[in-house]
Amino acid sequence: MRTVRYTDRPLELTEGVFMDAITDALTVFRRSADRFGAALAGVPETTWVFKPSPSVWSMAEVIEHVTMTDRGIRGLAASVLRPFEPGEHSAIDDAAIATIFDGDVPPPPDVHEPSGTWTDRPAAIARFAEASDALAAWYESTDADLRAFTYPHPIFGLLDGVQWLLFAASHHDNHTRDLLELRELANAATG
Repeated sequence: MRTVRYTDRPLELTEGVFMDAITDALTVFRRSADRFGAALAGVPETTWVFKPSPSVWSMAEVIEHVTMTDRGIRGLAASVLRPFEPGEHSAIDDAAIATIFDGDVPPPPDVHEPSGTWTDRPAAIARFAEASDALAAWYESTDADLRAFTYPHPIFGLLDGVQWLLFAASHHDNHTRDLLELRELANAATG
């Protein structure tokens, strides 16, 4: 048994086993969106646009990237998921998705690069909330067996429909760590 921390309480998953219900994945996703949003709470304007170096995204750029990714996954789920072909299966199990961003993972070729124009913090936070809510709403409204549908991730291989939502949650958590680190770096820089 491997303990995976998708949520505030450990989620017990046996390696190679998949979650039973989309409701479990929605809970994981909503909690990750809440953690991401909490990392943005009370951020001063100077911290919002702070870049410790030219190659590091600001908080404004991180939220733009995450919002655009959520929108992309919503579009993918609604329009390009396809049934598994005979002999195909998910490339990884649900438990592995929680740690998918651990270590050095190259960015996918179609990464949503931020434009740097999301400088209005309240508007950016509202866009993120709208995108994550829309993604969750789509998953809530579908009656499709999302375990039977797939689409390849350019780095991680075939993910089923539920795993794409878990991927979005893991993506939130990955960038929540970035936001918290940016807060610390901005506080250290401004004294």
